Amino acid sequence: MTNCCRIVIADDHQIILDGLRNIIHAAGGFEVTGTVGDGRAVISMVATTRPDLLLLDLNLPGKDGLVVLEEVKVRFPRIRVLILTSYHSMELAGKALDLGADGYLLKDHGKAELIDALQQVMAGVQYLSDKISRHLTPGPGFFSDAFQQKHFLTDRETEILRLIAQSFSNREIA
Repeated sequence: MTNCCRIVIADDHQIILDGLRNIIHAAGGFEVTGTVGDGRAVISMVATTRPDLLLLDLNLPGKDGLVVLEEVKVRFPRIRVLILTSYHSMELAGKALDLGADGYLLKDHGKAELIDALQQVMAGVQYLSDKISRHLTPGPGFFSDAFQQKHFLTDRETEILRLIAQSFSNREIA
């Protein structure tokens, strides 16, 4: 990369923020313009620093990452967003991509893949971790935390959506 890419990192763990900052700085071609650990503070950090890219964890206190993603894409549509998460879920990845994420990187990869993902996203290429792109992910219910549970439909809700898509009436569904 010939031009410096300005990056804001949002993650709820300080050690992750520090490590990501060091990895990105050492790679060259990038400048970390800010770090933030709370979902409520991401928008103001982005508004203040005007990064080229937001590296965003999904599980943030205050405001979850999917809500932050949606707000960033509405308010700052030119900022690229790379999701960096531990959630190996096709449903979450799909939702993030539907909301405008430019990539979805899993935290179980190393620094080389992080830098590759950053470069690809900045080049306008949508990046997906291989475990997501190959659909080798657990489905709903694999994770038990509240964040995951609030972003999945119950079996009945899924069934209802399937029936609606098949043009069943409300009476037939009931």
